[in-house]
Amino acid sequence: MLTYIPADATHATMGYYAFFSPDGIAWTQFGSAPVLPYGDVSNVAYDAARGRYIATTKQRTVDISASPGTNDRMAWVSTSTDFVSWTGPRMAVEGDYRDDEAARGAGGLEAQVYGMPVYPYEGVYLAMPWMFTITDAGANNAGGGPIVPQLATSRDQDLLRWSRPARDPILPLGDAGAWDDSMIFTSSTLQTSAGTVSVYYGGFNVDHGGGPAQTARIGLATWRRDGFVSLRNAGDEPGALTTRLVTYNGSVLHVNTDVMAGGSVRVEVLNSAGAVVATSNPVTGDQLDAQVTWASGVSLASLAGQQVKFRFAVDGADLYSYWIS
Repeated sequence: MLTYIPADATHATMGYYAFFSPDGIAWTQFGSAPVLPYGDVSNVAYDAARGRYIATTKQRTVDISASPGTNDRMAWVSTSTDFVSWTGPRMAVEGDYRDDEAARGAGGLEAQVYGMPVYPYEGVYLAMPWMFTITDAGANNAGGGPIVPQLATSRDQDLLRWSRPARDPILPLGDAGAWDDSMIFTSSTLQTSAGTVSVYYGGFNVDHGGGPAQTARIGLATWRRDGFVSLRNAGDEPGALTTRLVTYNGSVLHVNTDVMAGGSVRVEVLNSAGAVVATSNPVTGDQLDAQVTWASGVSLASLAGQQVKFRFAVDGADLYSYWIS
């Protein structure tokens, strides 16, 4: 584990120190110096596909924020194959003008990234940046306001380029008066099964500024598998999405979709020149793993290894994901 230790008589340098344990109970510190600089909030994940650890740390930069006296908070990323030698932290995600506009629209000053666990998931990276909407600068450069997790995704192996098209909370605060109505912090791992994906989280009933009668509890949030976001069509008029070119490695196209009564999801396969080479039968119902079949019994085995695009026609449905096997 990585443990933040402030500078004191025993540890002359503030930072994150590595500890190892054979049983998860007794821990031994590695070396006398921190393996990563700075300190405060960190999250660590293991990327099994690439055999490396991923640490995201909250770093505070010079005072360029819109909150007087409050240095800007950002999520920085480092990686290691042995948990001891880490790449130098590099900035991954920070609050931008969209975040600040949303914060000001809600009566706040700006939004910053308080922390960001990263999750290797199905060949890509997901992250849940904890967005801190600062409502008042407060004392000691801390600030007050709620914190909620959003969703970010990346295909960048360096973990520096992230997409955040949807800025709604991936896990919203509880109703007023609930134990988690002011701050939510998600854990560093996902629990997955054939049909669901879950994350444990810590919730608080007061915001970052603190307050009387503070309580904190642990909750569990669960979605359908791949169900963090969807391409949704309400059924009043069909919509379509065409993917970028992908390599068709396999023989079966799968979709995870929830189709309303009377709706459907249809797929066209386009070759690299843009010509339609196959049209699917409609997919209906609520299916976590629908295997797409093709009109006139067409087989796509001959496309193996070729670059193709998929055009999804979505009519009254949520399309969560697709994959090839």
